[in-house]
Amino acid sequence: AEHYFIIEMKKGILFLLVVMLFCSYRQVAALEEPILGAKPGNIQGSFLVSSLDNIAQFAVPIAGYYLWGGGTGEPIAINFSYIGIGFTVQVRTLKFKTIDPLTQGSLKWHGDSGINLTITNITCDAHVDVRVWLLYIFPMWGLRIRFSDLNVTALVDLSEKYNRFPQIDLDLGLDYKKFDWNFFIVGWIVKIFLSSDKLLSLVLKAIPGAITSLNGMLNSNNPDQFLVNIMQDLSANVGPSMPIVTDKENDLIWFGLDGRIYNSTIETYSNEISQVQQERFPRAHSNQFFVHQSTIQAAARSLSKLYLPISLEDPSFNQLLGIYIPELFEKYGSKGSFKIEADINHDFDLNLSIEHGISLTNIGAGITIYGKKSGLFSKYEKAVTFSMNVDIEDVDVHIQELVVHTNIGKAKVTNSFLTSSSIGNIVRNNWDQFFESLINFKTNEVNVNNKEFDIKKLDQQIELSSGQIPNSTVAFNYRDEYMYLGIRFFSDD
Repeated sequence: AEHYFIIEMKKGILFLLVVMLFCSYRQVAALEEPILGAKPGNIQGSFLVSSLDNIAQFAVPIAGYYLWGGGTGEPIAINFSYIGIGFTVQVRTLKFKTIDPLTQGSLKWHGDSGINLTITNITCDAHVDVRVWLLYIFPMWGLRIRFSDLNVTALVDLSEKYNRFPQIDLDLGLDYKKFDWNFFIVGWIVKIFLSSDKLLSLVLKAIPGAITSLNGMLNSNNPDQFLVNIMQDLSANVGPSMPIVTDKENDLIWFGLDGRIYNSTIETYSNEISQVQQERFPRAHSNQFFVHQSTIQAAARSLSKLYLPISLEDPSFNQLLGIYIPELFEKYGSKGSFKIEADINHDFDLNLSIEHGISLTNIGAGITIYGKKSGLFSKYEKAVTFSMNVDIEDVDVHIQELVVHTNIGKAKVTNSFLTSSSIGNIVRNNWDQFFESLINFKTNEVNVNNKEFDIKKLDQQIELSSGQIPNSTVAFNYRDEYMYLGIRFFSDD
């Protein structure tokens, strides 16, 4: 579970970088082909630019080293070709080896609707998978490069002139103190044909091609273009659902993501895109995010299909079962063992509200009790099965300072009845009370043993990073129909 969480955390870092990239675009002329209509989306959010600047100053050197430091990062696809006089160049991939921890980043407003993204003091080694054909015949490949004090400036415009999905027009500038490069074999021959300035100009020419490709993807009418697999056949659509909106007067950038849940087996979405724009909580966190309950409900229903039914073999149940269903002891003896298997239907309702937090209602549940006599060679056999409806209206899960606090409210059981029995007639009328006691006994145990879960303990790097950002807050709460996540960085005003 810890290994899976670390993988998902890395995915989360990459996802955040993508969101920040969407915040650094310039909308250009509309395409002739119509695109999907803009909607607020199931995942909505807003950033304070001043907070993004604080985060960038802290995160850029750490993220750079964490993702690419020590040559551990994945190669970045470039796929660019250039034909010159006497030579041909193909740039395939780029892989960073080391990044200087003194690298700094900043994000500032430029004019009324523009942003300056600046990364400075980059000193790095990298390997470029490049193919050079001298005189179009003699091949050379494998390029080492080293920058000293490279400064990258990206001037971006967030104009709303075109009501379209995000389009990126990157005005990139490079300034450096020193640039060394060489091929692994007889690189001096290549330098005769290709100067350092010429090589950098090729890189700058390659970037617009990559941006054009990205713009085409952003404008695709294919709703499945941005599906990200969560597990097995469960995916989430994280594509933009609206153009990014700026509000310099309030120092804000707004965005919206599709946020629907997709089942790849039946090729169907489980929910629709929200058309309701969420307003920010006043005087609250710098950066605020809202997730619609339909997305959480669809994900929860899908997860229930993956992980249910579940079996519980708890010795503490034995005495309780013997008291409420004495026929079990008559069949298997007072020293017998019992196992409970629980399953639910997968069309239950999940609602979010300020009053109740998470409410799970209309849960059609089935419970099977297995029993076996004491003895080395005895085996479990099906004893009784029940059907019932379960409602749990008050489930509180929230995060504060990277600690998850959980409390499951009392369950309400109705319409429970015996569906089969292999232990004879069972004389009991009030099964609702019995199963309420059984379920609440287990949820109370969960509340006591898992009341607080410290995310920082999952990984040393998380704990180290959290220690470097004291007094930052991450709040996790509810609004009617939406789950709220608020983030305040320690240096925010």
